[in-house]
Amino acid sequence: MKRVLISGAGIAGLTLACCLADSGWQVDVVEKTDGERKSGYMITFFGNGWKVAERIKILDLIKEIRYPAQEFQYVNSSGKSYFNVRLELVRKGFGQEYTYLRRPTLEHILLERSKELSVSVKYGTQIAEINETSDSVSVKFQNGDINSYDLVVGADGMHSAVRKMVFGEEPQFSRYLGYGVAAFQSSYRDEIGNSIKIYQEPNRSAIYYPVSEKTMDIVFLFPYDNTDRVPKENYKSILVDTYADSKWIN
Repeated sequence: MKRVLISGAGIAGLTLACCLADSGWQVDVVEKTDGERKSGYMITFFGNGWKVAERIKILDLIKEIRYPAQEFQYVNSSGKSYFNVRLELVRKGFGQEYTYLRRPTLEHILLERSKELSVSVKYGTQIAEINETSDSVSVKFQNGDINSYDLVVGADGMHSAVRKMVFGEEPQFSRYLGYGVAAFQSSYRDEIGNSIKIYQEPNRSAIYYPVSEKTMDIVFLFPYDNTDRVPKENYKSILVDTYADSKWIN
């Protein structure tokens, strides 16, 4: 039995874990956060993602996810709709192989499926060192433990620590596109109704997803010319400054 270590218990890491475990691999997953993430982007789910979900037997669970929205609705500065697309037409265009769901919801579904396949998932754990030998990969963890694997996979995000250990510093692989994206959940607003509201102005946009009677998910997209990593304590002030004069809800 081949043994693999995957660094990162996000969507990519857990999907790979399910695929390999289903193929007979012994799979260990380590994740530096203390547990499942509760926040993240809203995901439009179709195409290859749909096919992979079917392959690893989570598609029925994804289809069960229901949100109140029945259409996409583009609105102007007063909140009045100027273009609507019903979700049932979008689904029809994709042969019914289309939905949308919250990132932490998909991550939770993948985690439960990986447990069914006997994948070992350890939170609050990081790789400290990676050393390749002639026939294996030796991994030292931050707690001092050392294990040997046939394969190590870095699925630990944009700022991958595994990539840095094996291939070098991040700047040689990154290409900044000049935009900022912010996604979070907020209290529900009556202006949203049962539609996914899309509001656009020059150089910035906002998408509001009704999730329940009390909550909605929001995604902001805007130009941002600072290539440095932004500290968490600055997130709110950047959004407030960027959208302070927005003509619809902010």
